[in-house]
Amino acid sequence: MKSLIVLLAVSISFSVFAKGAAGHYFIEGTAYSAAKTILSDALITVQHNGESTDYMTDSKGRFKIKINWTIPYKSGIPTNQWDGLEEKYNEETIHIYFKCQGTTLSNQWKIYSGLSGKKPNNGVRNVDLHFKN
Repeated sequence: MKSLIVLLAVSISFSVFAKGAAGHYFIEGTAYSAAKTILSDALITVQHNGESTDYMTDSKGRFKIKINWTIPYKSGIPTNQWDGLEEKYNEETIHIYFKCQGTTLSNQWKIYSGLSGKKPNNGVRNVDLHFKN
């Protein structure tokens, strides 16, 4: 009976760690043009993970961008292929554009997914955008 309980506990723990996960975090801040003026009521475009999404800043140039992350299902995937899958589903950089101006941010999905061991309580990354020509 003890062996059965131990076997059951081990198999449950493996299945829990083998499951994939998905979630999101937010990037909030103020957007500034290349001329260092606040971009109020402006359309900004975010390109990340093969998708383009439009967001509007408010009258004070504030924005809130949603960044999705995915941890693929591990079952049957050899260890040497695992890192490549995480990179495929979670690009390292986030590209943000305003008209002909652009900027990039690093994707901090590992922090907000809990993989890094430190997860902020509110799921929000505060950073201002400074566009460049």
